[in-house]
Amino acid sequence: MAGIAGAGGGAIAPRAVARHQAPFTHPLLAGATTEVTHEDCSRSALAAVVARALAIEVEAAPAVTRQRSKPGTSESCPSPSAGDLDTIVRGELLTRVGGCVARDGPLDPQWDMVHSAVLSLGVCLDCRRARDEQVTQCRRAHDVLQRAVRTPR
Repeated sequence: MAGIAGAGGGAIAPRAVARHQAPFTHPLLAGATTEVTHEDCSRSALAAVVARALAIEVEAAPAVTRQRSKPGTSESCPSPSAGDLDTIVRGELLTRVGGCVARDGPLDPQWDMVHSAVLSLGVCLDCRRARDEQVTQCRRAHDVLQRAVRTPR
């Protein structure tokens, strides 16, 4: 016990006072505010989000593959519903999925996959993108969502 500090009557050195530094704020993000959401991140919620994303992908993919015009033109969006789907994906669905990413929960890998698929779905629906890129991202979204469905429970 003689080798342990403080044993045998030796004095223990006082601890240094911990200094709390102000957290670093990146200059570009200084004014940004993000509301913290408390979403239901359960397995049933994940299944519902995946089903909704797959339904959007199934509706979007045929329209993207039939598209023949140049990206960025008014004819490049196959229908007004494609714009509506894009609004749903980039707004409501992306916010919903983002609320369950990196929560240190048992379903984090699945939520990460669904988040990635929703981002791909956003590119798939973006009429300003090249048709080949849209088709590739539609396929990727479909594949990733299918993997999320098949992930062991």
